[in-house]
Amino acid sequence: MKNESRTSLRTTAKQNLQTLIRRKFLLFTGLFVSFLIIGGLITFFGFHNRSVVDGLYPETHREIREALIEQISNYDSSFTEENETISAPYARNSGQRTQSQQVDKQLNSSVFTRDYSVVSVEPEMQKESVFDTVDIVKATADSELEWLRSPRAIERVLEQGERVARDWVYGWLQVSTPVDASLVTQELTKADAEVVGRTGTLWRVKLPKDQDSLVSIQGVSWVSGLGVLPPAAKIAQDLSAIVAVSSSTTEHPLFITVMSDEEENFRRELSERGVKVGHFYADIRTFAVVSQGGDIEELSRLDFVQAIEPIRIVNKQHDSAVQAMGVDAVRGLGQAVGEYTGFSGESVGVAVMDSGLNTNHISISSLRESICGLNFVPNEENDLWFDESRHGTHVTGTVVGNGYFQPKMAGMAPGVEHIRFAKVLSVRGFGFDEWVNRGIDYLGSPISCPSNQWSDDAVKPLIVNMSLGGGSLYFDGKDTNARKLDSTVWSEQQLYVVSAGNLAKKGYSDYGAAKNSLTIGASHDTGDLVDFSSEGPTYDGRLLPNVVGTGVNVRSTEGGGQYETYFNLSGTSMSSPAVAGVAALLMDASPGYREHPALARARLMAGAVKPDVWLESEDHFPRDNTDGPGSFQASYGMGFVSARVAILNDDVAEGWFSSGTTVELEHNEVAYHDIEVPAGASRLDVVLT
Repeated sequence: MKNESRTSLRTTAKQNLQTLIRRKFLLFTGLFVSFLIIGGLITFFGFHNRSVVDGLYPETHREIREALIEQISNYDSSFTEENETISAPYARNSGQRTQSQQVDKQLNSSVFTRDYSVVSVEPEMQKESVFDTVDIVKATADSELEWLRSPRAIERVLEQGERVARDWVYGWLQVSTPVDASLVTQELTKADAEVVGRTGTLWRVKLPKDQDSLVSIQGVSWVSGLGVLPPAAKIAQDLSAIVAVSSSTTEHPLFITVMSDEEENFRRELSERGVKVGHFYADIRTFAVVSQGGDIEELSRLDFVQAIEPIRIVNKQHDSAVQAMGVDAVRGLGQAVGEYTGFSGESVGVAVMDSGLNTNHISISSLRESICGLNFVPNEENDLWFDESRHGTHVTGTVVGNGYFQPKMAGMAPGVEHIRFAKVLSVRGFGFDEWVNRGIDYLGSPISCPSNQWSDDAVKPLIVNMSLGGGSLYFDGKDTNARKLDSTVWSEQQLYVVSAGNLAKKGYSDYGAAKNSLTIGASHDTGDLVDFSSEGPTYDGRLLPNVVGTGVNVRSTEGGGQYETYFNLSGTSMSSPAVAGVAALLMDASPGYREHPALARARLMAGAVKPDVWLESEDHFPRDNTDGPGSFQASYGMGFVSARVAILNDDVAEGWFSSGTTVELEHNEVAYHDIEVPAGASRLDVVLT
């Protein structure tokens, strides 16, 4: 462990750990646990800047913004990304490895100098049913939801009803205790109401325009609030600021989230009001639209409109990383050019969303089975496989570059065979989150590379790197971008690795604030935080970043059509792909972590290196997150990612042992997992995600 940090991970145990720990978790969603036991024998480890329109938009932003408005205005619903995939040019030295180049995945002596084992995934946690009703959800006192408990709540529902021709209006219901959906449906049916959907304790409903019926709903014992969302609460604060300084006829690209998935009805109603309606994200019920500033307030008064946000600008987040993050512990050089022993990511498909990918570079294109992708930036089709910005090629090389001719320049997972790419940033290094979200949709399905001699295997990437994002201190994981990422991770079981941002204490990434992302800060090779790395916690008090990785003077592949050159960049844009590459090595070594993004996230967090001195202060690094992250956690997350600790077990007295487990729970179920802690162990780390 001394190689992992200048400060040893060993601690002096202040009390003996129990030989057996049995803990029950009462949950109503999936649970993913990774754990580590250190010392004795076991360690368990479980930006953009906001700009406004017209005079406040830089000329370069204004040009791209106009292209976005045109793209949405001319939306073609028949377009499908799957049919438009573009293969990279088939490169020299491409194709399958020769027999002598096949990756050796054994724990052989050429890589491993001591008797390591690979981390495993244990059987699913044991479950039990509980029959008593447990009140674990408390009605929030958040002032933002006071409209649900207002004495005028019913009156406002009826006022909203006067604006629609239907017999009902879209509204909200809040419950104070966990309630079966069947019971909610039953009670609402009695009052001529209907469930549309739910988010936590809040239920989207169709409410009758009848006072007696509304009073009866309000009187149900488990109902703590009822009402319609005030129009002003639907408009994002930064959009209000933009509209305030622009003309009423200025066109704004917007995201409009609606109350249900009735796409065609809402598309028609919005179009009839002069809104130009683009793509519909069914998983988060959100339209990309263009609307004049003077119409936005009226749109907020529509009962089926849940939220209106600006389509924001996203920016890129600007040789030693391999050694610093312990990757040389799990793979070594083979005898042939491009060959690596141990674990190199061969079995894991990887995707990158960025500015472009220079497939002329020998380290990117050689010894691959397939490379293909799609451009989402208007008028930049020719840059997809050139990358004038150079950012996307540098990022991709950090994940998968194979160091052909120069092995010391290899990325974290040089054996990756299938690469997928979404160009969502312009040649100037910025774009709009509409393009990013379209890219997320594209990468969520298996993608086959047409022609160009590549393999025609349809591959869905297990890992997606996003070295980009917006920047603010007010992201709470509820905006369109965070919800889009969260929905995709949950439904497609992909691990999204996201840069935290380069704004220090002044802001962090919107995608990084998503609840299901693995958000990465930047450090020096030593593990010390870089002064530009964005810090948390999130606006709603959650951990951010989750971990840190090397992000200073990272040397990687160069874009712009270069064949063999490398150059240095710094930023969380560099630390994010470094961690994404370690995740690929983890999934390559231990297949149980594939298609379990939350478990992989927990594993990397639990295996992160942290000096013992951090743990001496509850203010800096509290033993649990009951009161939110400590000051060190707000900077470093759970620590500095180590491939050695994340992927390997060192079953000796001074070593560590790790594993993980998962479970999905239904209503009124509990789950537990037994952790055997040997006598003399100095620390037990458990991460639940």
